[in-house]
Amino acid sequence: MRLRIPHYPLSAPRFIAIRTACFAVLVMAGLAACGSAVAHPGAGGGSGAADSACMASGLRVTVDDGAAGAAAGSTYYPIDFTNGSGASCLLDGYPDAWFATSAGHQIGSAAVWDRDVTARPVALRPGATAHAWLQVTAAANYPAKTCRPVTAHWLRIRLPGAASVSSVRHAFQACAAAMHGHGILTVQPVAPGRGTRGTAG
Repeated sequence: MRLRIPHYPLSAPRFIAIRTACFAVLVMAGLAACGSAVAHPGAGGGSGAADSACMASGLRVTVDDGAAGAAAGSTYYPIDFTNGSGASCLLDGYPDAWFATSAGHQIGSAAVWDRDVTARPVALRPGATAHAWLQVTAAANYPAKTCRPVTAHWLRIRLPGAASVSSVRHAFQACAAAMHGHGILTVQPVAPGRGTRGTAG
């Protein structure tokens, strides 16, 4: 049995009205379908999620002499990073560190990274602190002609992955000579909490 569909000619105004209505239905359906695939702001994480790297401007950087410890001709200083901003952020990897004169000029070689210590990302909530151990080998361990011992008045620190540099006023005995392969500074990756004496490495 063949189904016969009657054909009724449409006037131009009626045809335009029907076509417009159909187009509106299609548009609304398309918007609904697209809306289901759009991620809404904040979806998948709270406002406190540490999804961005810490900025030097938001951290207070200090050297904790009270937690420093000496071993085998070196002194280990914890460099503390305290989040003074109102948002959580992320520290991941090794900071860069070097000594500087009172005028800000670099002294000797920058710290080498201690690859024996595994780097892991550290999320810093507002007010929380992380640390990285800085090993300073005694300048007196090297011949004076090779080391050219001087007093450094500043420690310059660059956060992992950051471009800006923080400065901490602190006196260290340093080598003015850039002794390639024999630098007196070694830095470990950032770790959670404050540095505690005897926990370096």
